[in-house]
Amino acid sequence: MAVCELAVWPDQMHVFHAMPALVPEARTAYRAAARFVTDILDATTRTERTS
Repeated sequence: MAVCELAVWPDQMHVFHAMPALVPEARTAYRAAARFVTDILDATTRTERTS
């Protein structure tokens, strides 16, 4: 199963998240990505335990 999520960051340049010291939204983008990965891993772990 593949899970994906599209996040559109208006008015941002390509790879803006690579410059958190210059672009305040970068930290928010990293947190959102980390939350997504954590949620997927948690769901995968729960599924494996119940199978």
